[in-house]
Amino acid sequence: MAKTTLTVATILATLFGNSHKALSEKLSTEEFNAFSAEAQELQDRLDAQEAGNLAVTGDLTKANADLAIAQAALTTAQTELGTTKTALTTANSTIATLTPKATAWDAHKAALNGSNLSGDSTNGKGGQSDTGSKENARTEKMRELKAKHPLLMADVDVPDAE
Repeated sequence: MAKTTLTVATILATLFGNSHKALSEKLSTEEFNAFSAEAQELQDRLDAQEAGNLAVTGDLTKANADLAIAQAALTTAQTELGTTKTALTTANSTIATLTPKATAWDAHKAALNGSNLSGDSTNGKGGQSDTGSKENARTEKMRELKAKHPLLMADVDVPDAE
């Protein structure tokens, strides 16, 4: 932005429309030059103030833009927080609903396994009982008993080892 330089006569004509001619005619050259210097100093101060105002206006515009960005980020964070709180509430509700069911299931498994909570009666294939492993364990136990007590277990048929 180019600075427009005005002469003292132009400034006087602009500011003091009717009286500028009377001022310039009534003052001596020395007084007019002193007045011109003071008017120029005033103009320089006004120009400096205008430059400062432009800088402050630019800073204010940038600060307002930064504020808008921060407010948008805050709004996004608040929305995400609300979503997370809702998900947490839903998860807590689900846990509260499933905990009694899990406790009942554990009690049911304990009843089926003869109060043995350490073992899992599922083989990991869709939750089906691992009857093959139980059957093999029974057969092995029967073989051990027949070996230890052949007279008592004489009439019991135990399948041979495969």
